[in-house]
Amino acid sequence: HFGEEFGHGFIVCQKKIYSIAEEYELLCDFEQFDLLHKQTKKVKSDDEKFSLYREMFELYRGEILEDFSDASWMMSLSVQYRSIYLELIQNILEICERQQRYKEALEILSRAGEVMKYEESIYIPLIRILVRMGKYADAIQVYGRLNDMLSVTYGVKPSKEAKNLYNEALYALNTQKVSIKELPELLMQEEDRGALY
Repeated sequence: HFGEEFGHGFIVCQKKIYSIAEEYELLCDFEQFDLLHKQTKKVKSDDEKFSLYREMFELYRGEILEDFSDASWMMSLSVQYRSIYLELIQNILEICERQQRYKEALEILSRAGEVMKYEESIYIPLIRILVRMGKYADAIQVYGRLNDMLSVTYGVKPSKEAKNLYNEALYALNTQKVSIKELPELLMQEEDRGALY
């Protein structure tokens, strides 16, 4: 809240045209996003790229001008930024997986899943990383959410890649050796999760 006086100096009207006063600088997140995207093409090291990718990731909050996303003049721009964001997620994940930064990858995917709820390309790496971390029950649970989302929303099943990861997690969970000391805790965890597919 800027108060009544703020608007009087911020917005000016000259010859029936409204504009922002020259002494103010207006920063738009999508312009910053574009600038960072261009910078990622110029840097070579994973650390520099990762830093820029994270900045871009923090800026993206969903559809650009979401209230106008159905307008024909906005559709191509919306698709363009969505595509860049999905590419960004893949780039971040490649670096995380190369450097075995699995916890960070999970955090990225979790937050990306909030923005892109219906995007299978977010679920697949999430399941893959959970399998790599040995969190088989969690991977199975994520697959279940993916399966539910796709069948309810689109009337389709998950891709073959997702199904293969699910089967890998299921097999690993069923063949996992557990010590007698860990068994009661494991059984309690499974009871808390409920029946899965």
